[in-house]
Amino acid sequence: MPSLAPPRLRLSRPRAVITRVALCPLIIFVSSSLFGSSSSSLAEAPRIAAAEHLRNLEFQRAARLYAHLPAASLSSADRLAWAAALLNAQPRTENNIREAAALFESIGAEDPNLRAAALFWLARLWQDHASPADPPRARELYARLVETFPDHPLAEIGVVRLTALDLADLPGLADHARWTEIEARQDLLRRDQPRRDFHWLFAQAWLDAGGDPARALPHLQTAARLGFSNRNIAANTLVQIAELARESGRPDLARETYRRFLSDYPRDGRRHLIAERLGALEAPARVTP
Repeated sequence: MPSLAPPRLRLSRPRAVITRVALCPLIIFVSSSLFGSSSSSLAEAPRIAAAEHLRNLEFQRAARLYAHLPAASLSSADRLAWAAALLNAQPRTENNIREAAALFESIGAEDPNLRAAALFWLARLWQDHASPADPPRARELYARLVETFPDHPLAEIGVVRLTALDLADLPGLADHARWTEIEARQDLLRRDQPRRDFHWLFAQAWLDAGGDPARALPHLQTAARLGFSNRNIAANTLVQIAELARESGRPDLARETYRRFLSDYPRDGRRHLIAERLGALEAPARVTP
């Protein structure tokens, strides 16, 4: 006899971690730091032009202009901006990455704001740009950023990126203490975007490792409440919450989330199956005793 159990919904959730930091806000941070710095010893026109190219994401042009500025008169903000331009210029070259790393490392603690940014970008360099990547080095830099500058906005993004590295190294569910230790990092986060990404990331890693859905559900609910700019991820997260709630014996949460999905995504290809799921959950309530 064929099974009466309905087929599991296709979540089609992205495997890539969604903690890739949006480039534009970081570029704006670098360029605003640059415009706010002292520049009496620099020729203003080339320096301002370089910053404008960086703000417009014209990395090759920005890097060329910074390379022609007098080296002795480059401020920490200039070096940070130049390194950011080199790191993101296309085509990516080993020489650009090596030069960017040296520039980031040259930024000292005299300006804590710029030092925090340099640590973040340097960690990102070893995680995402270097070939081969050096996750242990990136992990050490993220940890230093979080410890030294805990109130800096980039430190919270660093927590998420550090968590992604640590979760990737966990072999499974055996190390309960390590999972609990990583989960506790949620208390370090106050800003919505890092909080959302942390909760989503932890839930996906926990479920992929075969963990109890009951532990993942609150994380997914928090991520959904904080909201995603990517509609595909937002829709998939709602489906995931509803399915896990249904399978975990929480029909009220499942019904509520299915309804929200149908309201928010009326053209999604899964809407008919979602409606069937919702109908099956609502059917007992329509039966007269």
